[in-house]
Amino acid sequence: MIILKISAFTIVSVFLVTVLKKERPEFALAAQIAAVISVIAYSLTVTRTLISEIADISGVFGVKSEYLRLLAGVLCVCTAAEITSSFCKDSGMTSLSSAVELSGKLIALSMCMPMIRTVFNFAWSLIA
Repeated sequence: MIILKISAFTIVSVFLVTVLKKERPEFALAAQIAAVISVIAYSLTVTRTLISEIADISGVFGVKSEYLRLLAGVLCVCTAAEITSSFCKDSGMTSLSSAVELSGKLIALSMCMPMIRTVFNFAWSLIA
């Protein structure tokens, strides 16, 4: 149900920013930034439950905590790249947006290399 609240707030914010762009353009950007921060802050309320669930799963299945930290780091990199890319697209800078997306993908890949190496080592041990 959280997504319904976020969606409703976002739709109201879009209408508000659209009206402000016509009437008071100097406040439109501030209202848009406030809406983005509000949506992100509200959606972070879910993270406590998510973190506890991931910790429970890792305990049951014996997943190393370093892999969970890696997963969280990659998720943060991808989210930051996506938000930045969307901001660039909204500003009309599509080439810069593409560069940010590519950078995010490369950084995420480089962060995952230890895990990829572990998977290949495991596969090699099964073959050999």
